[in-house]
Amino acid sequence: MGIAKYTRENWGSEGKIEVTKVGRLNKFKRASLDKFIERHTGTSHQIRKSQKSKKK
Repeated sequence: MGIAKYTRENWGSEGKIEVTKVGRLNKFKRASLDKFIERHTGTSHQIRKSQKSKKK
């Protein structure tokens, strides 16, 4: 996904993204992460596209 676990957990505890607790685990919906990323950068599609081009 390209986002550090620590960063995702911080965003969740700060209420920036939606988190679902499953036992001791925090589960994040990809759609919530995509929305957050789009609000704070380019679109998630642009980000994924650029990540794919870096892997080639």
